[in-house]
Amino acid sequence: MFKPNDAITAAQSIQLFVNAFDLNIDNIRFIKAPQATDYFAKANNDGWYANALIIGSFNVPDLPSNLDPNQKWTKEEFTHYLVTTLENKYNLPKVKMIPIDVADENQITVLYSGAIQRALLYGFVILDTDNRFNPKEEISRAEAAAQVYLALEYIQ
Repeated sequence: MFKPNDAITAAQSIQLFVNAFDLNIDNIRFIKAPQATDYFAKANNDGWYANALIIGSFNVPDLPSNLDPNQKWTKEEFTHYLVTTLENKYNLPKVKMIPIDVADENQITVLYSGAIQRALLYGFVILDTDNRFNPKEEISRAEAAAQVYLALEYIQ
């Protein structure tokens, strides 16, 4: 079930990226069959998400090895990984931009701020009526799906 108001987890997010952007590891040769725990200590090799995590480890930049697949992702985390995945997959050009004014920018994790600014520029993310991004809020499955839809539109 979609459950649009539920918060999306790390595993669900990575599975969404794998499916939406057709991420794969088809061109990688392995000495032994990879397992999710080879890349993420907290993963379950029998979990529904195991294959997506393996694919994500090669296609979603900067995923931490201590990633908890069941952790609910915040808006800033999801947006960061979405943007960096797209930039990696589609080799998007780096653009010099004037930062967009975000009222709650002081709450954004510095590591994520550049990707969030680019997401605003690309049009994947829209600020609320008070120009806030609300970076620390958990992102709902509906919001995540909307960002991915807008990202796919952008790539088209």
